[in-house]
Amino acid sequence: MTFAPYASARKSILGGLAAAMLFATMAGAQDLAQPDRASSHWRQRAGASKPSARHENGLVAVGERLYLIGGRGDRPLDIDDPKTGKWTQGAQPPFEIHHFQAVDYEGKLYVIGALTGNWPEEAPVPDILIYDPVADRWSKGPAIPPQRRRGAAGVAVHDGIIYLAGGNRRGHMSGYVAWLDAFDPKTGRWSTLPDAPHARDHFHAAIMDGKLYAAGGRLSAHDLGKGFESTIGAVDVYDIRSKRWSTLAEVLPTQRAGAASVVIGGKLAVIGGESGAQEAAHREVEVYDPATARWTSMAPLPVGRHGTQATTLGSSVYIAAGSGNRGGGPELDDLWVVTAAKRVEERSPTDDAFSLIPEKPGVSWVDATAPNLPIAPNLHATDAVFIDVDHDGDLDVVISVEHGVNRLYRNDGGGRPTYVPDAFGTRMHDSEHVRAADFNGDGHMDVVFVAEADEFHQLYLGNGVGRSWRMRRGDLDGDGRDDVLIGGWGTQARLLLTNIKAYQASLPPVPKRAVRSR
Repeated sequence: MTFAPYASARKSILGGLAAAMLFATMAGAQDLAQPDRASSHWRQRAGASKPSARHENGLVAVGERLYLIGGRGDRPLDIDDPKTGKWTQGAQPPFEIHHFQAVDYEGKLYVIGALTGNWPEEAPVPDILIYDPVADRWSKGPAIPPQRRRGAAGVAVHDGIIYLAGGNRRGHMSGYVAWLDAFDPKTGRWSTLPDAPHARDHFHAAIMDGKLYAAGGRLSAHDLGKGFESTIGAVDVYDIRSKRWSTLAEVLPTQRAGAASVVIGGKLAVIGGESGAQEAAHREVEVYDPATARWTSMAPLPVGRHGTQATTLGSSVYIAAGSGNRGGGPELDDLWVVTAAKRVEERSPTDDAFSLIPEKPGVSWVDATAPNLPIAPNLHATDAVFIDVDHDGDLDVVISVEHGVNRLYRNDGGGRPTYVPDAFGTRMHDSEHVRAADFNGDGHMDVVFVAEADEFHQLYLGNGVGRSWRMRRGDLDGDGRDDVLIGGWGTQARLLLTNIKAYQASLPPVPKRAVRSR
């Protein structure tokens, strides 16, 4: 038994029903006055002082402090002490710098691969800029080779070498490159390394286990009429030891540029960004685990942003400032922090099922878990519905899974469910609830999964001959069709009223498939 998926990130679960609903979820301009408090994993660092609002800036931890540097215009150097929660100011950069990824090298702040000047053809900064926190002084470091100068690039440090990846030689014009260079601060020498498989700019680099990751970004080309929409999904990986590039099999789930990249607990996190898909800056936080070669989602940013940098200090990740909508504003003056869990529980979508909780026999109930349900200790099942998906007269089980793959268990007629692999695909989501009804009036039971953190709601259309069963849904407007009410935590609840004619007209035809025999 399989289902035909119809799903779209950051849209309502019934995207094709937009004309028939009382509301539609729209990716419009972000309401900065009302951040999503449901993203409880992120905490806003409140205090009497705030950093200066800015975007296209850097943020890096050096020692025990955070340094917020640069941005469009002449912006001050803001310094935060996380222990006291107070912001102070240091020496201002010698001139305007923006579109860069700052790094810490031996207790000093390095800016390599920045842009300066006005949009759209900003000039690359020709030299390395170095800030000494102890002396509170900026200095000019070695020059970047003239033929390799660019900005909006990814920068990362590994084993005393600073790597400069990708970028754009002409600001926002068609000067994007696939270059990779290495700089040795001790000798002042530059080395040219192999080009990446994909050119890109407006991205940040990160290094895990001796490998440099280039995720996100775009091919900026204002002179060719291309801007926000030319994002890149492919993720390129450079093995520093073998000096070879490869490309991940799994693309970045939400393509965007201007995102921040940081390593959290041995995993790559891509945070925020901008794209042609929506006016509001992205809130997504998507995490790649090299051990499983899979992307999953963390709690999204309470306030989306692009054009800033994330940095780690201890077990916490910080992000500050940036732009709340794509393009150049509104500029933000906030600071958010998330602390990594001490232990990350690994989950396998092929093995996870139910956790067995031993109980003493009761008087009225019999614990039938062990002989009837597949056992796996790590699955976080959040909700379930019982429907006859294959019209054999037995109730089957559909469960929603938090940070995992949603599941179908088919009843063998004797009360023993059997796991049906990949019934709802293989992509892991953060599903909190599941409901079922015949939404398109074809006589087959359909399934809706409602997500939390990754906001990826899903509608699956059943292809078996289904029958109606009692469940938590109902006909709210008296038209004879089942409707859906989706509750929210810190957000507005959503009411979806079914309009079959509009629904069927809005969806592509669903191919008929034979029901697989048991």
